[in-house]
Amino acid sequence: MANSDLPATVSPSPIEGPTLHLENWTIDLNERVVFDTGKNVVHLTPSEFDLLKYFLRNAGRVVSRAEIVAAIRDGRSVADLRIVDGLVVRLRRKLVRPDGTPIPIRSVRGSGYVLTMKGFR
Repeated sequence: MANSDLPATVSPSPIEGPTLHLENWTIDLNERVVFDTGKNVVHLTPSEFDLLKYFLRNAGRVVSRAEIVAAIRDGRSVADLRIVDGLVVRLRRKLVRPDGTPIPIRSVRGSGYVLTMKGFR
C-alpha cells in the first residue's frame, strides 16, 4: 500500500513543546511519562516511550522496521528487526482508550507501521 492510499487522518507534523495531548493521553516529553485521562501514569519502558515518540514525530507516515530500529536504538543494529513488532504489541496493550480500543498503530504489510491518530495537539 502506498502512502497515498492511506487514510488522511493526521497531517504529519513535528512534535513541538514539552507536553502533547493525544486523544486520551498527556505525554510529557521532558519527564518521559504518559498520563491517561484519569491522570494515572501509563508505565512505559524506555524503548516503548522512544517508539511512541517516534510514531508521534512521524504520524500519518508509514515507517519501516529498519527506520524505527535506527531511531530508537541510536543507530545500534539489532539481529532481528522483529523486535519492533513486540514493542508495538506492548504499546497497543498499554495505550488503550476508555472504550477498550488500542492506540491506532496500523501494520502496513511489507512496509512497516503507521500511527493514524486524530486529536493531536
